[in-house]
Amino acid sequence: MNSCTSRTLVFFLLITNGSLFAQLSTQPDSLSQSKITTIENHLLTNQFDSALLIASTINERKSYPAILKRISKTGTASYADYLTFIETINQRETNHFRQLDNFIQSNVKTPDNTDDINMDFVFIKWLQIRNLANELLVLDEASIRNEALNQYISQFAPDEPHTKKAKILASTHEIIMAEIQGDIEVGKAICLKNEETARAMNDTSMIILSLYHVSDFLQREGKLEEYIAVSEEAYELDKLQAVKSPYYAGTLAHLINVLAYKGGSDEKVIDLLDEMYDIPGATTVSYNLYAQFLGTLPANSPFKEMIYKKFEVNDLLEFCNKIDQLSKDKINLNEYYHVLRESAKALAAEGFYKEALNFQDQAVVVNKTVYSQELSENLANYETKLAVKEKEFDIAYEQEKSSLYLIIMSLTGFLLAIAIFGFVRSQKQAENLKIKNEFIAQQRDAIIKREAEKELLLREVNHRVKNNFQIILSLLEIQANDIQDPKALALTHEGKSRVKSMSLIHDSLYQNDDLNIPFDEYVKKLIAEISNMFTIEEQPKVSIAPSTHSFDIDTAIPLGLIINELVTNAFKYGFDETKKLLSISVNQGKETGSYELKVTDNGKGISTDFNLAAAKSTGLKLVQRLAKQLQGKIEYNYDSGCSFLVSFKDTKTRNIENDIAMA
Repeated sequence: MNSCTSRTLVFFLLITNGSLFAQLSTQPDSLSQSKITTIENHLLTNQFDSALLIASTINERKSYPAILKRISKTGTASYADYLTFIETINQRETNHFRQLDNFIQSNVKTPDNTDDINMDFVFIKWLQIRNLANELLVLDEASIRNEALNQYISQFAPDEPHTKKAKILASTHEIIMAEIQGDIEVGKAICLKNEETARAMNDTSMIILSLYHVSDFLQREGKLEEYIAVSEEAYELDKLQAVKSPYYAGTLAHLINVLAYKGGSDEKVIDLLDEMYDIPGATTVSYNLYAQFLGTLPANSPFKEMIYKKFEVNDLLEFCNKIDQLSKDKINLNEYYHVLRESAKALAAEGFYKEALNFQDQAVVVNKTVYSQELSENLANYETKLAVKEKEFDIAYEQEKSSLYLIIMSLTGFLLAIAIFGFVRSQKQAENLKIKNEFIAQQRDAIIKREAEKELLLREVNHRVKNNFQIILSLLEIQANDIQDPKALALTHEGKSRVKSMSLIHDSLYQNDDLNIPFDEYVKKLIAEISNMFTIEEQPKVSIAPSTHSFDIDTAIPLGLIINELVTNAFKYGFDETKKLLSISVNQGKETGSYELKVTDNGKGISTDFNLAAAKSTGLKLVQRLAKQLQGKIEYNYDSGCSFLVSFKDTKTRNIENDIAMA
């Protein structure tokens, strides 16, 4: 690919960049097309009254006529409305870049809202800058517009996805300027950074944008295979999108150009050319690519006849004359130059030397117009501005550095003063701290002494309580020796069992620092004590459900007595003759602080007409009273065995409910 062809690709996007947004617009019906075109022309020249007069006669409620009506009424159009209008104008065959630029400058104001970036506004300015940059004679104006766009974007958080996307769009002007100036290193670095950002955001359109511009620099570096690979990746990504990116036609042009140059892919090239021809706004730009492709084909190629038939001509000369007429005054001078130049090359390849020379002469005239002194001045102005900005940055950096030195010196002096003050104060604090430490040490010694006294006292109390329990048990034992009546003797044994139950609770309480009695541990000891009281041939199989619950003494003593009564009752009456089973469990209730104790045996149970509330048994009456004391109740049920279910509440919950009741 030669350098002139490369220059075509550099600016190709700038003509077709409206294609994405135009596809989103609702196109007017042919019946109202003439009115719509007239309204558009009035708007382009800021004749809003005339535009509104005609727009009011259109009764269609489709989006585009409604958008034109809103734009005609000053102050009622949104940024999205302006964007749709600008996209539609960009699709026109005739170049309106100057009128469109004036329209945008006059009517599309920078948004006041600085909370969220307005991406419709960003796209409008991006299209405006691209249109100006496409006309090489006004590059200076494009640079001014791009600087204003960058200032708008800089107001927003740089890490937000929309801000990153806006920065990528704004950077395309810098990429194009680097391409024009031949600064491959700078331009390619911007492209690769954009690609990295786009891939991190998973933004397909921005990935395609980055790949498109990267391919330009790969072509300049002569890396043909990489150029093809990158262009094909961009093309395949775009094909997967329901709405094509603004770079779709440009990517097609890249592939057409390189495949025609390389040769051997004629069928693919003709398919890509026809696809590009059908893209709104890209038809006229495809003409020079058709001419280029014709110049590479042999005389007997069937693809030549296919192209002639498409353009309704008989030979190459007619084709070149036709695309000249179709392009002249309808596309920018840069693209028109390439139409003329590719036509001249194709004609020369087929022996039309005189006609080829004529086209070449015209191309030279256009080229001189494009690459004139004004373009050189524009480029020089751009480079000068970059140099001025760099110098301003250096000056600002030096000023910041001087300010930083001053701040550091001031901060150093301030810190030194603080250090001196801190040293003096620390000395005084150390002295005060020494006095406080001595006082704290005295208090600590006093606390240790009191704790030792408390521990000694607790041991003494515990010893006396154990002695009292032992005395009571001894008295009951002596009393039992003198009792002959079986009922009285049974009552005495029951009393001993109850005292033993309380004694076990006291022992468990003393052995635990948190003053809580673990349920599992206590029940195992209690069962062992009760078993020793009864002389039966076969000890029952006792199942104690694993439990992590523990209770304080105010709950543990009534609960222990309840368990004692129910287990004793099971040992006395509740076992089957062949197999003795006993099950005990405590589970959390439905409400916070509530629990359920369940004692089950496999005995024959109490009579079916048994009424627990009317029970005459001292043990069951005691259980009911104790359950009531724990703000609970007892239920009896028989199902292949005798089952008692006691619901109760812990001390904390009972105290809270008592306080509420008293309030």
